Amino acid sequence: MKIPCSRIRNFVKSATYSGFRVVAFLDDCAVSEEALAKTKERQVRNIHKGARRVPQGSTAILGDIFERCGCSVHYSKERDNDDTLAYYASVHYANAVVLSADKDFFRYTGHTYKVYENFRVIIGGGLELVEKPPPMNPSSERVLPDSCPATTGEMRFVSGGKLSKGVPTPLLKQLGISPHRVLQPLRKALYASLKVSRVIESYPEWNEDTRQVTWCCDKVDADLKLDYLLRKPLQALDYFFPYTEKPKSVTDEDWSRHNFCMKSLVFEICAEAQGRRLLDLFLEFS
Repeated sequence: MKIPCSRIRNFVKSATYSGFRVVAFLDDCAVSEEALAKTKERQVRNIHKGARRVPQGSTAILGDIFERCGCSVHYSKERDNDDTLAYYASVHYANAVVLSADKDFFRYTGHTYKVYENFRVIIGGGLELVEKPPPMNPSSERVLPDSCPATTGEMRFVSGGKLSKGVPTPLLKQLGISPHRVLQPLRKALYASLKVSRVIESYPEWNEDTRQVTWCCDKVDADLKLDYLLRKPLQALDYFFPYTEKPKSVTDEDWSRHNFCMKSLVFEICAEAQGRRLLDLFLEFS
């Protein structure tokens, strides 16, 4: 965690030196049909490829780091994150710039912001931004929201009695059972601690018989049986994912990613139960 913390801290410091105020907008969950379809399509593709390039829990960790650096952090609550960011950058903040490689920010009619796709931290202070040229094949036009989309200052683990999770590890096809399913008893204890009686859980799984991705949709009832593990993250990690040797067919890189993902899956449940930030648990137990 020291490296991402240091890099984001340097970025924020350099941006402030150059006269920018950094505000982070992060996805909490996909809301629109378009976003949901894109998310599922990406998850299916990643599972077939055995890929999990973005670490499990990275969104929450990034938000926590930006917050520690004194930045405002917005998690989209009722609209897709693109809609939320585009509205804030056009209406809420004067002379705003958007730092994103996503070409979709050009499609909002009436937007007033500039889009930059990259940056360079200048040694000795300052930030140099690389402007993103308009795409040759722009996305279909989209109108900015009529009113300010609601946001929250932290990610929601459970929303409206529902829990939606993505690809938990690059090794999902090799495991035979999804880590999300393995951790269901710990989530039951979390639901009980949150006084939520039942949660509808959804996450992708690999069906070895059909060689296809399927989506679990379970009604999960709260259960306090493993409540004690919610306060002991490392013990919970050993309980559900005891140490095993790396399979010969798995690369060192993917094995490292897998182990980080398992740790993050357990820590985010324990952090939610304890009312703490995910980053705090990683810093305490790393």
